Amino acid sequence: MTKKATLLFVDDEPMILKTLEILFKSHYHVYTASSGEAALNIIENETVHAIISDQRMPNMCGTTLLEHVKKISPHTLRLLLTGYSESDKMISAVNEAEIFRYMTKPWDFDEIQTRVSQAVKISQNIKHCPAQEHLTSINNEILVIDDEVDTYNMLSHQYDSSVTRTSTLASACEHMTHQDNLTVVISDMTVNGDDMIIPLKALKLARPDIVTIIVTQVQDAQLLMGLINQAQIFRFLQKPINNQILDTAVQAAIQHYLQMQQRPELLACHAIEIPRHSTEFNTFKKIFEKK
Repeated sequence: MTKKATLLFVDDEPMILKTLEILFKSHYHVYTASSGEAALNIIENETVHAIISDQRMPNMCGTTLLEHVKKISPHTLRLLLTGYSESDKMISAVNEAEIFRYMTKPWDFDEIQTRVSQAVKISQNIKHCPAQEHLTSINNEILVIDDEVDTYNMLSHQYDSSVTRTSTLASACEHMTHQDNLTVVISDMTVNGDDMIIPLKALKLARPDIVTIIVTQVQDAQLLMGLINQAQIFRFLQKPINNQILDTAVQAAIQHYLQMQQRPELLACHAIEIPRHSTEFNTFKKIFEKK
């Protein structure tokens, strides 16, 4: 008999925990915790394939909990389930906790079941991989998509000729399709009036190895939720940005890219949810798949 995968649900509302346990216990071994501290105790002592945490809890919020989980048990995929859409918390969920999915209450059972099942399968595939080490490469191409020059200027001093900048959607698509050794894409949400969100979602489906960083002044919770679930952005940075924060994010992105090259099974961690009924998404997907 196949051993059941293990889930951990964390919420300070007992009825929500009980409901989730009932919904999932027939297919999974289910742990529940009513606090971040209790959840970490389980993570430290049990093998957990996916953790699904509420955001607003006493003493320790969900993003802080998931950040700790990432360090203690990196193979445990992290999902945030919350009734609130707060931009600053969502940014922390991306930058510090590197969550797999962001979900809202009240949940749709089919949707949460699909997301949890996908997270478990990915976790099972990466669980026995060796610990990651620092890797180096001399062919890291970085593409900056921005109609402002500040981000490019900061990076060009650090990375010289490996950084390319474009300020139009058409040129960005050309670079993302044909630029050799493209490692990191750093983009604003809009460039000269053109929306970059859908192209970046399509790029992640066609090229899951390319690591995406958003650098923008925009704070929109719904857009950010889409970028998490449908584009798997690696970092979300807010303008104006200082050089140290940018360089730290880019260095982390390069390391992440190299680790995925060394261990292709990690690519599954960036599986996206395909936007529904989006002709524009399908158009960009076909463009990027031509490479």
